[in-house]
Amino acid sequence: MPSLIQRIDVAVGQFDKEILINDNESILEGYNHPVLQVNLNTPPALANNLDSYIVGSAPSGAWSAIPKYWVMWLNGGWVAASPTTRLRVYDLATSAYYRYNGTDWVVEVTVSGVPFTIDQSTTNAPIIITNSDHGKSYPCNGTITQSLPSGLADGFQIYFDNQGTGTLTITGTLKIFTTSGGFQSASSCQVKGLCHCRQVGGNIWRLVAEEFSNIVV
Repeated sequence: MPSLIQRIDVAVGQFDKEILINDNESILEGYNHPVLQVNLNTPPALANNLDSYIVGSAPSGAWSAIPKYWVMWLNGGWVAASPTTRLRVYDLATSAYYRYNGTDWVVEVTVSGVPFTIDQSTTNAPIIITNSDHGKSYPCNGTITQSLPSGLADGFQIYFDNQGTGTLTITGTLKIFTTSGGFQSASSCQVKGLCHCRQVGGNIWRLVAEEFSNIVV
C-alpha cells in the first residue's frame, strides 16, 4: 500500500468523520485499480472518480509538490500518497507493471506478457545472466560457481536447480532467507535443490531455497 494518504486540495478544517471514512473506503477501492498512466507531470483537465496516476518527476499545477506520488481523483479533488519501496502498479497506458525501487518507478521485467513465468532451460549453469533470462530455470550439474550480477531490471527472477551430487556455489550481493524468517547478508553460499533468486534495488539478490537447510553460507 502507499503511505501518507492526504488531500492536496482541501483544508484540514473542512474534514469531518463521515468524509474521512468515505474517502478511505474509496481510496482502498481505487488503489486496487490499474493506474491510467505512469510518469504524468500535468494533472488532466478532466478526471472521473477513482481515476489514478503516478506523478512524474517534474510535476506542475496541483501536483507540483508531490513528484512520483500515487494520486487519485476523488469527489472533486486529488488525494495523494507517497510511494513505499517495492510498491507495484499496472499502467494501462503502456500495458506494463511498474515498481517503485525507493527512488524511481521502473518497468518490471516481463516474460510472455506476464510478470513471471518459469521456463525450464536445457542449458546448464553457469551462465552469463542477462535480462532475457528472466523467468528461466537452469539445471546445475557437477561442481560449479554461478555469479549473480548487478544492474538487471528490478524484479528480475531466475531459478537454479541443483539436483545432482555436485556443489553449486552462488556469489553476489546476497540476502538469504533463513529459518528465523529474515534475510541474512552474504557474498556467497552453497545450494542444493531448487533455489529462487530475485534481484531487488538494482544490485541485491534475495535467495530462497525449497528447504532452509539447502542453503549453506
